[in-house]
Amino acid sequence: MIVGHGPDARAVAPAGAGPSRVSGADMQQLHRRYPPRGLEPTWRATRQDTDLLLARMLEPPCTAKAARVRRRRGLVSVIGWLADHPGQTWQERWQASGADALGNADWWRPSLDRLQSGSMRRGSSVSVTSNLRVSLNLLVCADAIRPGLGWLLTPFAPHHLAADMARVRDPAGFADLSARLEACGASSTMTKSALRRAATILAAKGGLVADITVGDCLELEELQGGAGMRRTNRGAGLYGVLHSMGVFGVDRQVIPWPGCHVIPWLAVDVLPGLVWCCQWWRVDDFADLSGEVFGRRAAEAGGEDVLAVAAA
Repeated sequence: MIVGHGPDARAVAPAGAGPSRVSGADMQQLHRRYPPRGLEPTWRATRQDTDLLLARMLEPPCTAKAARVRRRRGLVSVIGWLADHPGQTWQERWQASGADALGNADWWRPSLDRLQSGSMRRGSSVSVTSNLRVSLNLLVCADAIRPGLGWLLTPFAPHHLAADMARVRDPAGFADLSARLEACGASSTMTKSALRRAATILAAKGGLVADITVGDCLELEELQGGAGMRRTNRGAGLYGVLHSMGVFGVDRQVIPWPGCHVIPWLAVDVLPGLVWCCQWWRVDDFADLSGEVFGRRAAEAGGEDVLAVAAA
């Protein structure tokens, strides 16, 4: 339901709601129609030789020359730690390490001594552990490993994931996303959120922005609505912008998201020009843009969440 009006309008879950915002028969039907991509058994980057992988990671675009000395320490530690685990690929070694179950903030804690073996800089200071985390994130962006969505969302997506993914993996795709979000008037916060969401999908599924599927978007949205997941991304227009880029093909049908109310006037009367960007934004995302008009009319419509109708 809607609480408040105008800039303070926000959506809250009804009492007794389950841990996921979208579940049950409706979600099962959507999953059958739009399944997410599964994890490939192997791919080129995860089969790279240790020396070749390290050399690649120490060169632009992965690592700038000015940061090479410091980043080398972290990369040597993380790659060496992964190499100690069984497996024929870096992905198999990552899965064997057990770190995927610990989340992106704490994966290093149980293995800190091993990660620092042979290093001149030891300890658990922020600078040391930050270098380890950044180094692992670079391996993710370089597609050497693909952590699970649970790891990527716990406690929330790594802060620099979108910027690193755009630089290392898909500069053109993220530049296009950014330009389209800017063109449709998205705020800086919403733009960052959509880019982080795209980067999260690429980190877990591999590929480029153009490879994202409807099922990938649905899977991420469902997981972010689960218990214990901090909703930092909240949809924020990614689905609509990908639609406008032609990523999902020529079918421009709007997916009837479970639990959402269609408010036809939204794109035309309140936020003209945001037709595609607004499809997945929620009531609380829109409140600061549309003010009292949106809060009042959303409340009149009785919508808990909103799904704008796209123009033909």
